[in-house]
Amino acid sequence: MLLATFEDPQGETHDFYLFDKPIFTVILPLTDAGEVITIRQYYQGCDKILRTLPGGNINANEPPAETIRRELMEETGYLCPEIIQLGSKVWPDPGNILSYYYCFLGIGAQKIRKQNLDDTEDIEFGLISLQEWLILTEKEIEDPCAMVATHRALPYLRERGLL
Repeated sequence: MLLATFEDPQGETHDFYLFDKPIFTVILPLTDAGEVITIRQYYQGCDKILRTLPGGNINANEPPAETIRRELMEETGYLCPEIIQLGSKVWPDPGNILSYYYCFLGIGAQKIRKQNLDDTEDIEFGLISLQEWLILTEKEIEDPCAMVATHRALPYLRERGLL
């Protein structure tokens, strides 16, 4: 957490707390059968296990597309031969969070190995139909990163006749 001082348009100064976290990635990965690879993982901030999409932090000097390939492989054992970046970066809370993330769509995901999780990770992955995933994002999914990635993927999915 960083305490910073800003000047408003009227010239008055105010203190703000800014939060920093690593830049990260998230992916909506689809198999050829039209299934979304989802994960279930514990999140400390909300103290809950949430169903969401694979993703993770970008390592130093690592391009975002490489990060998402690595994270998808580690978390699920799946590889997507086609990865599409979905727009520009997304600021989760531009008012007080200094970092951002990138959204991707993965097409043709194939299981090629077992999960390879970090020591601090406990991730369960599963497959659900794209239609079921879309319903879940409207009613049950609590992770805004997963919702934004899904929303940004919709034009690509329609263009390819997957919706």
